[in-house]
Amino acid sequence: MARGVAMGSADLVPGVSGGTMALILGIYPRLIAALSNLTRAQTWGTLRAGRIRRAWLGVDGPFLTALATGIAVAVLALARALDWTLEHHPVPLYAVFFGMIAASAWAVLQEVRARPRVAAVWALIGALIAFVMTGLAPTVTPDRPLAYLLAGAIGVSALLLPGVSGAFLLLLLGKYEQVLAAVTRFDLAVLGPFGVGLVIGLLAFARLIAAALRRWPSAVLGVLAGFLVGSLRKVWPWQDELAVRTVVLAPPNVGEALLAATVMIVAAGLVVVAQRASVRGRAPRTDDGGDGSSAS
Repeated sequence: MARGVAMGSADLVPGVSGGTMALILGIYPRLIAALSNLTRAQTWGTLRAGRIRRAWLGVDGPFLTALATGIAVAVLALARALDWTLEHHPVPLYAVFFGMIAASAWAVLQEVRARPRVAAVWALIGALIAFVMTGLAPTVTPDRPLAYLLAGAIGVSALLLPGVSGAFLLLLLGKYEQVLAAVTRFDLAVLGPFGVGLVIGLLAFARLIAAALRRWPSAVLGVLAGFLVGSLRKVWPWQDELAVRTVVLAPPNVGEALLAATVMIVAAGLVVVAQRASVRGRAPRTDDGGDGSSAS
């Protein structure tokens, strides 16, 4: 549940991925395996046979319940505070994001146990793609239920893909502020279709990601680390949004620059400590994909 709180907190911020947090905390392979089992024919066959307990354990139900509870607690508890901080203290907050993402890229690369050159090539490709995407200005999308449903399906990729921020994708779709405000107001007109989209996205992407990680672990982890590096452009504390792109600016003064640098270092250090603690608690790896294939 505590890991779920950490994931939910990460999912709230543009540029930080709950999936990355799951990877750092050592539960990512188990999460992907559990979600992918939700759509297996064997699971539904077990349910139809009335063997509810077996199906529940087959999808790692206790684990998913505890994790989902933690995520919900974090979202409900922190959404209002984050909304206020983004409005009144954006520079130190984005400095936190910057430090966390930079360290998370390092943490993802630590998961590569074979074919490091392949991972490096795909990391470069991912970084270029993310750098271009994060330079785009947010779009304007319709304020309709279908738009929120699609936003939920796209944004849930943050839970499944380390290195891809669902909050950032919502920002590009022009739905981040609306969804954050809806959480603070408990606006079901927005949260209803958005939640349906989350469920659809989870079921649609989980098995695909599990298969990709089993088959091409080095390439997948490389491109995800690249996404993290490229997304640093979006969370640079000083920038200006023009009509079609985002322009990175220099710090306005030395004092503000030093404050932001200090916050970045502290935030990065927290991620490094969490990653090393999770590594110490894991079983030794035996294959190229790490514990991902065994968890499946």
